[in-house]
Amino acid sequence: MRLQGNPTDSEFGALWEVLPAIEFLLNHLEEVKDRDDVYSEEHFKVNVSLGWAKLNEYYTLLDETPAYTAAIMLHPGFRWAWIESTWAERQDWISDARARVRNLWDSEYKTQPLSAEEAIDPPPPKRCRGGESSSSFASWLQSSRTPSKAPTATEVDEYTAWQNDASPLDSEHENPIQY
Repeated sequence: MRLQGNPTDSEFGALWEVLPAIEFLLNHLEEVKDRDDVYSEEHFKVNVSLGWAKLNEYYTLLDETPAYTAAIMLHPGFRWAWIESTWAERQDWISDARARVRNLWDSEYKTQPLSAEEAIDPPPPKRCRGGESSSSFASWLQSSRTPSKAPTATEVDEYTAWQNDASPLDSEHENPIQY
């Protein structure tokens, strides 16, 4: 399974993958629930609905911490553009997520000093390993990327600078830790 792996190397199982993985699975289960032509046995549809409900329960629990949203937002290949695209129909979710991530930044990270090694240029983007791109999740994840727009901001801090520093090449980065 893709989420099993070594998250310290951002090789599956990293925090930034949680939201996209659950989105992918929920979408897949919704598609299966809507298909009458494939599964004629009623118990299968009931089980799919129960699976969707449990997964949605876990998805709702992600709201309790901004870490998951912050992780995908800090990924150079996704940023806020992915969240805005994925949750386009739920503007209330987007504004709540922005507020939670901003609060996390302000309370935990904004006043921390930068070290000299954090100012190093990022490495070139890592290419997908063979076989990875063949999974339906990897394909969906790649297709769900949206180019980032630089937001306008009146306050300039590291968080705001990060949001304003979107590069077209950022979407090619597979590994947010090496970035």
